Amino acid sequence: MDVKRALRAFFLKRVLLRLTERPAPNRIPMSGPRAEERNYYVVRLKWVEPERDMLVSSMHENTVVGLELLGDSYQVQVSTTLEDAAAAGFDVDFYYRRYEFSSKNPVAFELNSLFGIYQLQAAKHDFSQWLFNKKSLVAVERYALLRYMVNLTVQQREVVFNPVALAGREDERAVFHPSFQRHVAYYSFILDSLLADGLLSKDDFSYRVLPKALGALNAYEEEARRHKSALRLQFLFGLFGIAASIGAVIQAWPIAEALYKRFSE
Repeated sequence: MDVKRALRAFFLKRVLLRLTERPAPNRIPMSGPRAEERNYYVVRLKWVEPERDMLVSSMHENTVVGLELLGDSYQVQVSTTLEDAAAAGFDVDFYYRRYEFSSKNPVAFELNSLFGIYQLQAAKHDFSQWLFNKKSLVAVERYALLRYMVNLTVQQREVVFNPVALAGREDERAVFHPSFQRHVAYYSFILDSLLADGLLSKDDFSYRVLPKALGALNAYEEEARRHKSALRLQFLFGLFGIAASIGAVIQAWPIAEALYKRFSE
């Protein structure tokens, strides 16, 4: 074994001995309270020639034990030497609370673990989430949401929408915001109102934009432009009225002044 392979085998053994002490369960929770309790690993070794894929379960001295991939699942128990494992591709997923870290380099992964880099990254995300939670989630009004959905549908004809995705579309941190569920309920209500107007179709929990929505959006925007023009004209008429009043006062001032002098004598 050359120096590079020996160094890789050394770190790989350290990694496997430590990681196999906390194997991931068969079903890994991806959300909810149980996701916050995650602190375990999934380790795989992959060989090219001959092609093999092994899910590591334990390490005994210089022997690696695990399950080999057969079809779509890992089901055949096998073992291999540490030297053979060092020649394989390394793939690890570290599930730490709601975060997931991956690596294909056992040396880099071991050093990052020793210096607590993954925990520091999680703490950084926690702090960022804490700051984000101090803000209020911004709700988009009905036709602004419809405009967004129409524009996206024009670009991707088969796109579908749901309240959860729409509520979290601005920032992925929104999912962990304290008012996220209330935000989802708001978007669900907006989507149902557009559905009632015949602008959307619904299949289970997914919504699609119907062609009719484009006409309704154009009509709304035309009405908005007219309203804006009417307000502008109203403002101009107001200014004209003020200017006319000032002009009338200026014109009447000499007469008022003359009358004042006449009656004050």
